[in-house]
Amino acid sequence: MTNEIYEPWYCANLSSPMRIVLKGVSYQANGSLDIHACNIKRHDQQLTIRFPEVIAMRITNESQRLATLNGMEGHFSHCLCLVQNSNFLAWLNRDSLGVYEDAPWRHFSITEDNEWLDVIAVDFPEVTVTAAP
Repeated sequence: MTNEIYEPWYCANLSSPMRIVLKGVSYQANGSLDIHACNIKRHDQQLTIRFPEVIAMRITNESQRLATLNGMEGHFSHCLCLVQNSNFLAWLNRDSLGVYEDAPWRHFSITEDNEWLDVIAVDFPEVTVTAAP
């Protein structure tokens, strides 16, 4: 196992550190994945993080990831992170017998106090910030 590096990921709609809380996950018929969240400091802001094409996803309780937590460098809780040296991506490549080893896939992660959401995606996500209803 390598030491994974978790780095906060930002884009035009998420240009400053924003701590988020997961509200739900929905898988669309077209193969995209929507993650619904809200800003911890401003509950009037909702986020939709859309991954247009998902290769793999896992949701675990953080207590099942204790070894990973102990070895993490640059861990950022409650934010969207891009993971370098990904063990999840390495496992996926091993399990597919290396067929996709050169694919430009990316590992994104959101860790919370109780849940841990990991996504292997083809592209960077699209982030939409809206006012809460």
